[in-house]
Amino acid sequence: MINWILSRPEMKKFLARKPKKQEQIILERQTALSRKYEELNRRIDEAEDAAMHIKLRRGRNANESEITNLRSDMQEPIAGIYSLMNDYTRDLLWLEVHRALAVKGFVMPEELTMLRSDIDFGLLSLEEFEGIEEILDYDNDPFSEIEESILKEFGL
Repeated sequence: MINWILSRPEMKKFLARKPKKQEQIILERQTALSRKYEELNRRIDEAEDAAMHIKLRRGRNANESEITNLRSDMQEPIAGIYSLMNDYTRDLLWLEVHRALAVKGFVMPEELTMLRSDIDFGLLSLEEFEGIEEILDYDNDPFSEIEESILKEFGL
Protein backbone atom coordinates (compact mmCIF):
# COMPACT_ATOMS: atom_id res chain seq x y z
CA MET A 1 0.00 0.00 0.00
CA ILE A 2 2.90 2.36 0.66
CA ASN A 3 3.97 1.99 -2.97
CA TRP A 4 0.46 2.95 -4.10
CA ILE A 5 0.38 6.00 -1.83
CA LEU A 6 3.86 7.15 -2.75
CA SER A 7 3.22 6.77 -6.48
CA ARG A 8 1.27 10.03 -6.16
CA PRO A 9 3.55 13.00 -6.94
CA GLU A 10 2.15 15.18 -4.13
CA MET A 11 3.20 12.57 -1.57
CA LYS A 12 6.80 12.61 -2.76
CA LYS A 13 6.73 16.40 -2.62
CA PHE A 14 5.33 16.19 0.91
CA LEU A 15 8.17 13.90 1.99
CA ALA A 16 10.75 16.27 0.50
CA ARG A 17 9.48 19.20 2.57
CA LYS A 18 10.89 20.30 5.90
CA PRO A 19 9.10 19.17 9.08
CA LYS A 20 7.61 22.63 9.78
CA LYS A 21 6.07 22.78 6.31
CA GLN A 22 4.75 19.22 6.75
CA GLU A 23 3.15 20.25 10.05
CA GLN A 24 1.58 23.26 8.34
CA ILE A 25 0.10 21.05 5.60
CA ILE A 26 -1.25 18.63 8.21
CA LEU A 27 -2.78 21.53 10.16
CA GLU A 28 -4.46 22.85 7.00
CA ARG A 29 -5.87 19.38 6.28
CA GLN A 30 -7.11 19.09 9.88
CA THR A 31 -8.86 22.46 9.61
CA ALA A 32 -10.53 21.54 6.33
CA LEU A 33 -11.55 18.18 7.79
CA SER A 34 -13.10 19.78 10.88
CA ARG A 35 -15.10 22.14 8.64
CA LYS A 36 -16.40 19.17 6.65
CA TYR A 37 -17.26 17.37 9.88
CA GLU A 38 -19.26 20.37 11.12
CA GLU A 39 -21.05 20.64 7.76
CA LEU A 40 -21.80 16.91 7.82
CA ASN A 41 -23.29 17.18 11.32
CA ARG A 42 -25.34 20.22 10.27
CA ARG A 43 -26.79 18.36 7.28
CA ILE A 44 -27.54 15.29 9.38
CA ASP A 45 -29.36 17.49 11.89
CA GLU A 46 -31.40 19.04 9.05
CA ALA A 47 -32.32 15.58 7.74
CA GLU A 48 -33.33 14.49 11.26
CA ASP A 49 -35.50 17.60 11.60
CA ALA A 50 -37.17 16.85 8.27
CA ALA A 51 -37.74 13.24 9.35
CA MET A 52 -39.28 14.41 12.62
CA HIS A 53 -41.54 16.78 10.66
CA ILE A 54 -42.72 13.87 8.50
CA LYS A 55 -43.33 11.78 11.60
CA LEU A 56 -45.30 14.63 13.17
CA ARG A 57 -47.39 15.11 10.00
CA ARG A 58 -48.05 11.38 9.84
CA GLY A 59 -49.10 11.42 13.51
CA ARG A 60 -51.57 14.18 12.69
CA ASN A 61 -53.08 11.99 9.94
CA ALA A 62 -51.69 13.88 6.94
CA ASN A 63 -52.73 12.42 3.60
CA GLU A 64 -50.34 10.10 1.80
CA SER A 65 -49.59 12.52 -1.05
CA GLU A 66 -48.36 15.15 1.43
CA ILE A 67 -46.12 12.58 3.12
CA THR A 68 -44.80 11.47 -0.30
CA ASN A 69 -43.99 15.10 -1.20
CA LEU A 70 -42.16 15.60 2.10
CA ARG A 71 -40.17 12.40 1.55
CA SER A 72 -39.19 13.40 -1.98
CA ASP A 73 -38.00 16.75 -0.59
CA MET A 74 -35.68 14.79 1.76
CA GLN A 75 -34.01 12.74 -0.97
CA GLU A 76 -31.68 15.49 -2.20
CA PRO A 77 -30.34 16.43 1.26
CA ILE A 78 -29.72 12.75 2.05
CA ALA A 79 -27.82 12.31 -1.24
CA GLY A 80 -25.76 15.38 -0.29
CA ILE A 81 -24.95 13.77 3.05
CA TYR A 82 -23.63 10.66 1.27
CA SER A 83 -21.33 12.67 -1.02
CA LEU A 84 -20.09 14.80 1.89
CA MET A 85 -19.51 11.67 3.97
CA ASN A 86 -17.42 10.20 1.13
CA ASP A 87 -15.39 13.42 0.90
CA TYR A 88 -14.90 13.46 4.66
CA THR A 89 -13.76 9.83 4.71
CA ARG A 90 -11.32 10.38 1.83
CA ASP A 91 -9.88 13.51 3.46
CA LEU A 92 -9.55 11.72 6.79
CA LEU A 93 -7.61 8.92 5.07
CA TRP A 94 -5.23 11.39 3.45
CA LEU A 95 -4.79 13.28 6.70
CA GLU A 96 -3.75 10.06 8.43
CA VAL A 97 -1.40 9.21 5.54
CA HIS A 98 0.21 12.63 5.86
CA ARG A 99 0.54 12.15 9.61
CA ALA A 100 2.21 8.79 9.10
CA LEU A 101 4.62 10.16 6.51
CA ALA A 102 5.51 13.08 8.81
CA VAL A 103 6.60 10.77 11.64
CA LYS A 104 10.21 11.42 12.51
CA GLY A 105 12.35 8.61 11.12
CA PHE A 106 9.98 7.54 8.32
CA VAL A 107 11.97 5.78 5.60
CA MET A 108 10.81 4.85 2.13
CA PRO A 109 10.54 1.07 1.55
CA GLU A 110 13.04 1.09 -1.30
CA GLU A 111 15.59 2.73 1.00
CA LEU A 112 15.09 -0.13 3.46
CA THR A 113 15.77 -2.66 0.70
CA MET A 114 18.95 -0.78 -0.28
CA LEU A 115 20.09 -0.64 3.36
CA ARG A 116 19.52 -4.39 3.70
CA SER A 117 21.85 -5.10 0.78
CA ASP A 118 24.77 -3.54 2.72
CA ILE A 119 24.27 -5.68 5.83
CA ASP A 120 26.84 -8.36 6.58
CA PHE A 121 24.78 -11.26 7.90
CA GLY A 122 27.86 -13.20 9.01
CA LEU A 123 26.90 -16.76 9.96
CA LEU A 124 23.18 -16.18 9.30
CA SER A 125 21.88 -18.42 6.55
CA LEU A 126 20.41 -16.35 3.74
CA GLU A 127 18.64 -19.24 2.00
CA GLU A 128 15.37 -18.34 3.69
CA PHE A 129 15.54 -14.84 2.22
CA GLU A 130 15.83 -15.87 -1.43
CA GLY A 131 13.25 -14.03 -3.48
CA ILE A 132 12.42 -11.51 -0.75
CA GLU A 133 13.33 -8.62 -3.06
CA GLU A 134 10.61 -9.78 -5.46
CA ILE A 135 8.10 -9.90 -2.61
CA LEU A 136 9.14 -6.46 -1.32
CA ASP A 137 9.01 -5.00 -4.83
CA TYR A 138 5.61 -6.54 -5.60
CA ASP A 139 3.21 -3.65 -6.04
CA ASN A 140 -0.28 -4.61 -4.96
CA ASP A 141 -3.38 -2.45 -5.07
CA PRO A 142 -5.00 -3.16 -1.67
CA PHE A 143 -8.37 -1.81 -2.82
CA SER A 144 -8.78 -4.39 -5.59
CA GLU A 145 -9.08 -7.21 -3.04
CA ILE A 146 -11.52 -5.20 -0.96
CA GLU A 147 -13.56 -4.34 -4.03
CA GLU A 148 -13.77 -7.98 -5.11
CA SER A 149 -14.91 -9.12 -1.66
CA ILE A 150 -17.57 -6.39 -1.50
CA LEU A 151 -18.85 -7.25 -4.96
CA LYS A 152 -19.09 -10.92 -4.00
CA GLU A 153 -20.80 -10.12 -0.70
CA PHE A 154 -23.50 -8.04 -2.36
CA GLY A 155 -23.79 -10.32 -5.38
CA LEU A 156 -22.87 -7.64 -7.90
